[in-house]
Amino acid sequence: MKSLIVFVFSFFTFSTAMASDNLLRHVLATAQSMSALYMEGLSEGNEKYRQEFLQYQLEAKSSLRRYADENGESSGELTQQWQKISPKLKLVYSRDEGWTLDFHTRFGFRSYLSRVYQLVEKNQSSYSSKNKQLLLAVVKLESMVARFFDLSSSVNGSFSLTLSDANQLDPKKISAQFKQILDQLTQESQYPSNKQLLRAKQKWLFIEQGVINFSQKSPNFIVYATKQSIRKTLLASSKKLHASQ
Repeated sequence: MKSLIVFVFSFFTFSTAMASDNLLRHVLATAQSMSALYMEGLSEGNEKYRQEFLQYQLEAKSSLRRYADENGESSGELTQQWQKISPKLKLVYSRDEGWTLDFHTRFGFRSYLSRVYQLVEKNQSSYSSKNKQLLLAVVKLESMVARFFDLSSSVNGSFSLTLSDANQLDPKKISAQFKQILDQLTQESQYPSNKQLLRAKQKWLFIEQGVINFSQKSPNFIVYATKQSIRKTLLASSKKLHASQ
């Protein structure tokens, strides 16, 4: 009987951990797909960003399916919303307006990212290991940048934000959390991981104000390329941490 209880407890703990990991990866892929989609439009239909969007869209779908398999919080509701929004994520070209996304689809996509990111915020204390903290940092980075591209590609910019979206995904607040995670991991890590983390923070500081203060209108290509570089640096650091454990 005691062995059965231990087994059930271990299975529940494992399932919860997997669900949390799948939620992180879903939010990550959703944010990445948003940035790539709007970069496609801002680059006048560059196929490179189109292909990246399709890849991230597929990753968002698969990670959400795994999250639902683990009976993650609100997974049924999120699955219904994603299935409704995802097929509509297609830019339309017109001579007058360029590459645009349907107004209602844009707002639905924005609200969805805000919603799933808020679930991460709610459960972020459970991501306690160094590798999970690094993944959480990447999620925060990609979510901030996704909001930047959403607003920089919108005609009305930040004026189109609802109070709910602004509160659920606040880049200024997230940036402070992002830097705090990097600082803590840098202090707890040894060379060369700590050097990579410092490099990632320096790169973020280079684009930070342009990302969290939408009025500064930072160059889109620089923001996108820099966030890609930061993500690669953090993932490389994660691999080194994993290898040292």
